[in-house]
Parts: sequence; structure tokens; C-alpha cells
Amino acid sequence: MNAEPTAVMWNPQSAGTYARLKDTLGQPLRATPDLADLVWLDGSALKADETQGTGTAQSSIYVGDWSRMIMGIRVDLTIDVLKERYAEFVQIGFLSYFRFSIRTSHAESAFYRLTGNEHHVSNCRRVI
Repeated sequence: MNAEPTAVMWNPQSAGTYARLKDTLGQPLRATPDLADLVWLDGSALKADETQGTGTAQSSIYVGDWSRMIMGIRVDLTIDVLKERYAEFVQIGFLSYFRFSIRTSHAESAFYRLTGNEHHVSNCRRVI
């Protein structure tokens, strides 16, 4: 990896699986210092039902220097109030949308996708 990783992103289901792992003495597994210093983020937008090889309930973990990620805004955040649709129930609804692009600031930035089952990483490749 050309840059020092700053964070890890993964699915909440994977985070829960790893949180429950124990060593042979029944103690929770501890992260090594280099991993413990990273920010661990989970997001449900990351799928937990990927097909990897013959497995269909797999997920990926993304590692990288997220300070090198740039978000370009294409359309400002727009929020519309929907009064008519919810008037019958004396409620108000909101419709919002936002368009953006994501790029890295340098070609040498390293972002990796780790794939494999919950106990063994079988593939590590650069994704950006």
C-alpha cells in the first residue's frame, strides 16, 4: 500500500461476526496495534450477500487512506416538502436527493478490497 491506511469500512453484519470471535481460551480476539489504531466504520450500504467463489453470503472490507478521497458535488442537496401526500394524516413528508462523484487525489493512493469468508481472507486487490 503506497499510503498509510486511515480507516476500514465494512458491513455491520461482518462487524458483528468479528466482535463475537474468541480465542482458544474463550477471550475476545484483540486487534493488533496497527489495526487497532485505524478507524473502523460500518455501513449497511456495503452488501453482506456478495457471491465470491461458491459462497453467496460473503462481504468485502475496504481499507485505505480516506483523506485522499475527494467528493465532487454535481447537484446540491435538494429537500422538498411533500405536504399534499401526507395531509390526510396531518403529517409532512420530505423528498431529498444529492448527486456526487468520488475520486482519489493521487494515482498512488491505495484503496484495497479484502474479500473472502468471515475467517479467511482469500483475495486482496487494489480497487482504485
